[in-house]
Amino acid sequence: MTSVISRVKNSVSHAGASSMSPSGRRERRTSKAAERVIPPEPVQQQPDGELTSTEASPALTAHNLARANKMVPKLSWDDRLAHDAESYAKILASTGKLEHSGNEVQGENLYMTTAEDAKFEDAIGQWMNEEKNYHGEKIGEGDLQATGHFTQCLWHSTTHVGMGKAKSGSGKTYIVARYSPRGNIQGGKPF
Repeated sequence: MTSVISRVKNSVSHAGASSMSPSGRRERRTSKAAERVIPPEPVQQQPDGELTSTEASPALTAHNLARANKMVPKLSWDDRLAHDAESYAKILASTGKLEHSGNEVQGENLYMTTAEDAKFEDAIGQWMNEEKNYHGEKIGEGDLQATGHFTQCLWHSTTHVGMGKAKSGSGKTYIVARYSPRGNIQGGKPF
């Protein structure tokens, strides 16, 4: 999760003007409004379905436990990826279709369930179950439909993840995970 300090730094860096100093270094001037402290985000579930820290932490832990089992570096949570994932989950929920977005920049895993209290860890568990279908082949040599979620979760050069979910009018919950940099690169192996 983005810390309050980094959010403040981010808001300050976007609110200030910059100029060159006599020594040739870039200096940043900030307005008094940009120096205000931004309070922490609420931890309770929001009515519009926004992600809370109580959901993100177990999702990140589940990913990183699976990665540790294969000696793959840990992932970090990315709020931008989580926002993108939630936005796409809302589209899936509104259309009732479980289909990939076609986003070529971010990696993507999808999951749908009718369970009342769907959790990100449920989706991650299902994706990890694909391990039984993966036998060390390079991407493009095996059945990506049967292993692609698993290999994306564990892709060695992926460093960030964000997840989102949305519920349809018919009670289905759509969960989307977005990864950066994306994995499942043709001719590569996840670990």
